[in-house]
Amino acid sequence: MRNRRGEIEARIGLKYCGGCSPKYDRTQIVDDLKNEFSNRVRFVSYEDPDVDCILIVAGCQTACVDREPFRNIKTIVVTSDEDYHICCKEIEELL
Repeated sequence: MRNRRGEIEARIGLKYCGGCSPKYDRTQIVDDLKNEFSNRVRFVSYEDPDVDCILIVAGCQTACVDREPFRNIKTIVVTSDEDYHICCKEIEELL
């Protein structure tokens, strides 16, 4: 999909875990991703039917988010600050 300026754009559905045991600032990593991909990625609700991918932002290594609803959709899982660069690489592969 292309945005109004003709740039390639992906729609990524954002799903946070319940936050029972967060080990890092989950909202900060999402803000960083939004800044990194500001003109190429649109972060939307995970319930949006037109997503290209789901980004699961889990607060710890347990990553207990139910993935069954996303079984037919590419998912990227972030469980720590260290996953940021891996996540960026996976998003780049979508574009």
